[in-house]
Amino acid sequence: MTTKSSKAKGRRLQQQLCDFLLECDPYGAYESRAMGQRGSDIVDPQGRLPWVYVECRNREQWPSLPAIVEEMQAKPGLKEIGENMWAAMYSRNRVRPVFVVSEPVMKMLLDKWLQPASIAPYR
Repeated sequence: MTTKSSKAKGRRLQQQLCDFLLECDPYGAYESRAMGQRGSDIVDPQGRLPWVYVECRNREQWPSLPAIVEEMQAKPGLKEIGENMWAAMYSRNRVRPVFVVSEPVMKMLLDKWLQPASIAPYR
């Protein structure tokens, strides 16, 4: 696979995540960043996302989960913006994307989701 086509696959994954976020939050202003720029792959100028850094990767061979965590924690500049507030989206051909989030992001998502008023009794 050429560099050009692999970057195009990554760009499509970024745009897919951006479209998904806009579908879930139509009042958001999410943007996909250009390939090769430093920082998060999705920009959130309003600060509505629970993470401050997201990485989108489209690879045929996925790294192990500990390798993903180590890679995310080793990103330059992540310490200044909150090193534990990250997310990673992985995909490959003909497979639905997988989203990996750090523990503080998961806790924040669950805290918002499991509000006492939104919990319906089980039947």
